[in-house]
Amino acid sequence: MLVELACSTTLVPAYRPMLFNRMIPPPGDDTRCVVFIVCGGFKVSLLDTGEFQNIIGNARREPGTSWEVRCDNGEIFQVPR
Repeated sequence: MLVELACSTTLVPAYRPMLFNRMIPPPGDDTRCVVFIVCGGFKVSLLDTGEFQNIIGNARREPGTSWEVRCDNGEIFQVPR
């Protein structure tokens, strides 16, 4: 199944607990109810997928073990690759 990158990125916090906790800090009882809205997208092709794969492959060969992420408030933090 091919999903447009802009749509699939909605789920990134679901797979990266550190990022999720930064975006939506847990309340005192650690209970959260979150809904991810993923439209699916239709503007994607195998060529696009290949380009994204090359970008990620090249980034993994670069030094470092994390991605630098900038939040809406300007805060920058590291997310493990």
